[in-house]
Amino acid sequence: MNNVIFSAYGVDIVKRDDDKLYAVYDSGESCSHLVEVEISKEESEKIKKSEQDAYAVLLNCQAEGRFYRKYNHPQANH
Repeated sequence: MNNVIFSAYGVDIVKRDDDKLYAVYDSGESCSHLVEVEISKEESEKIKKSEQDAYAVLLNCQAEGRFYRKYNHPQANH
């Protein structure tokens, strides 16, 4: 189950049943879709501070080449 614990600056922080945290945000592509990347507790706290901090965390995730995937919203399967 997904539990949205924060939502601002175009980023949702989602906590899953396994206690892992994910940042969910718009891909920014011409045919945009939501993507998710696993983040640490420290990164989640930084995202909550400001829009600039959230952007910095997401850029860092991309620069590190962290795997992200298309986000499938749980309510989209109805």
